[in-house]
Amino acid sequence: MKKLTKVPKNIGQGEGGSNIPKLYEVFEEIDEHLASGGMDGQDGASAYEIAVQNGFEGTEQEWLESLVGPRGLQGPQGPAGQNGQDGVSIVGATSDGENIIFELSNGSTIEVPWPSQ
Repeated sequence: MKKLTKVPKNIGQGEGGSNIPKLYEVFEEIDEHLASGGMDGQDGASAYEIAVQNGFEGTEQEWLESLVGPRGLQGPQGPAGQNGQDGVSIVGATSDGENIIFELSNGSTIEVPWPSQ
């Protein structure tokens, strides 16, 4: 397979002192290289091989299965998230005639003015 030679920074001058004919020669070499399919590169490691290099122990099938969590109703399910803080609920409500006073489970209250009609 033909290798593309380095394109020179100074392509030289062609007939009549013009650099256009030399430029066409460079383009022709590039076109020939592209038409020949380019050069073959080296094969790289597969994702499984990289996983093994980084400590994964098991077969390729086991590695593939490790990429998907248990299936839920909507498809693959990811790992469960951390438990959040318990929320605060309303445990009672009273009124002073101007406001509605909500008593919350954490011992605090919230006063909301009665809506005007």
